[in-house]
Amino acid sequence: MKTGLLYLLLLFFPLLTMGQAPSCAATLNGKVLSIQNDQLRLMYNLGDGWDSLIAYQLAGNEKQQISTLQNNANNLISATQKPGSTALVEDIALLEANDKSPYFGAFPLNKEHWTAKVMSFDDATDHHNNLVKETSLLPYHKADSYQGNLLLLTNKLANRGLFILKSSPSGRSQQAYPGRDFVIDHKQVLITGFGLSAADVNEGGWAKTYSYVLGFSDASRVGQLSILRLWQKQLRKLNSARDEMIMSNTWGDRSKDAKMSEQFILGELVAAAKLGITHFQLDDGWQQGLSKNSANKAGVRWDRWEPEDWKPHKVRFPNGFENIVRRAKELNISLGLWFNPGSNNQYSDWKTNAEILIGYYQKYNIKVFKIDGIDLVDKESEINIQHFFEYVMHATKGDVVFNLDVTAGKRGGYHYFSQYGNIFLENRYTDWANYYPHYTLRNLWQLSAYVPLERIQGEWLNTWRNRDKYPISDVLAPGNIPWEYQAATTFAAQPLAWMEISSLPTEAFTLAPLLKAYSVMQNSLHQKIILPIGDEPDGTSWTGFHAIGDKEGYFLIYRERNDKAKHSVKTYLKPNTTVEVRSMFGNGKSFKTKVGADGCLEFELPKPFSFGVYRYVESR
Repeated sequence: MKTGLLYLLLLFFPLLTMGQAPSCAATLNGKVLSIQNDQLRLMYNLGDGWDSLIAYQLAGNEKQQISTLQNNANNLISATQKPGSTALVEDIALLEANDKSPYFGAFPLNKEHWTAKVMSFDDATDHHNNLVKETSLLPYHKADSYQGNLLLLTNKLANRGLFILKSSPSGRSQQAYPGRDFVIDHKQVLITGFGLSAADVNEGGWAKTYSYVLGFSDASRVGQLSILRLWQKQLRKLNSARDEMIMSNTWGDRSKDAKMSEQFILGELVAAAKLGITHFQLDDGWQQGLSKNSANKAGVRWDRWEPEDWKPHKVRFPNGFENIVRRAKELNISLGLWFNPGSNNQYSDWKTNAEILIGYYQKYNIKVFKIDGIDLVDKESEINIQHFFEYVMHATKGDVVFNLDVTAGKRGGYHYFSQYGNIFLENRYTDWANYYPHYTLRNLWQLSAYVPLERIQGEWLNTWRNRDKYPISDVLAPGNIPWEYQAATTFAAQPLAWMEISSLPTEAFTLAPLLKAYSVMQNSLHQKIILPIGDEPDGTSWTGFHAIGDKEGYFLIYRERNDKAKHSVKTYLKPNTTVEVRSMFGNGKSFKTKVGADGCLEFELPKPFSFGVYRYVESR
């Protein structure tokens, strides 16, 4: 994307340090900008409106460089955050002393009066339900440290915006984490936390660090978030046939694998087709080696597996997968499988595991694999898991979707391994009374500003179950909310029916026309830049999403429990633009209007817990 902005980073500090700070110089040769110090040379292509890194070169030969890295490696793990001094200051130099800790990225703030926001993210969603935390700050003379994967910098006076995205797991899951990701003062931003300890660097070999990306925009929030999203969409190009899905998974009804059998799955497939499901996933329990989460007391596997464990269970599937694969194909449903690669010996058997999945892909055309049980306790584990992903992707020519579970353990989170598939976001159960539709909607709403929702699964449940587990007085209990509305709260993401479809009551299947209508526009919606609008979901708000295209797009609007039949929602449309807004499905009405001076449009929905999905076109 052409922004009309060119940043020449004539740096007077190094882009990377692991000890003594080297000198730095920049040269421009045609369209290639070279930035060089005595450790590193970076070459950027400035042509075609892109500022892109095209090559890098380490000083000296490879062995000499790695040896230098080894000699300084102890500095990588000595940068744990220490309390800042609060002593009396009578000399500005005490405030502006350079931070001596190692860093692997830097950006100069060459104009005054920047503002900043740092976003940190929690995964391990079995334990967390507040997934995004924002910290606002004004860079000061004295450097301060912040945790987070994403930094947004804005200079309204100069109409400049910048994002820095650190491609790594969330803080607590990073390797050799120094307790901070950004060090910021009024002159510069340093990116910290290489992801390496001294033990991870060996003479004569390469050691992979975490990475970061910078993007430039104007000072508007929509400008910053749009540039960020365009970058994220490049990591994995959305392919409708491969990536779009309305999936079902039986684990949400908490019978675990007690019902897992060929007969049960065949019944589930018929019910799933009737409802409008496109993908059916066999969770834990299809395999011969039962896990410790099995309803069967014989299940003990988790960290250590053998290849024989990953054959279809001989009793539960006496015909292998032949019959269920045939029936799924007849019903136009794609199958997916649960898989746990086992953390034994730092995932050193990654190639054996990869060959297992490749075998199911080649024999049964199974393309979606839910990856569970990961615990990246050290760098070797992290590297081996990436080898596993890469090997399968290469063998299948990128035709596989890894459904990456982020519910527990130290895993990749929202900004690492993003190129391999989508995210299984959360386990919520009516059995435990921890499923509320507005909880799930809120998590999607908060994440949508910073993570593409087309790469996240949003779940809804069978809420005819366990109504007695919620207080009678609880007006936000799922049993008090229309099931159609609950399903629609997942539409900005990849919908997941977290339930046994065959256990649904007859009335539930009236949802089928809605899912059919949604499936027709699903890919068009997800090709857009989806950002949150309205108020944060809390069970009582007007909230939703704006899917931004070129002069056209979509609105998904939700009226939670409140008395307002009409509400003005601030969108990302330009003020005074005339738009035609057509109701596609849901409870809304079509209208034509002019966007308000503050970007607002007024929507009308007839009752609490109603929704509307709209397509809009800006008038020429």
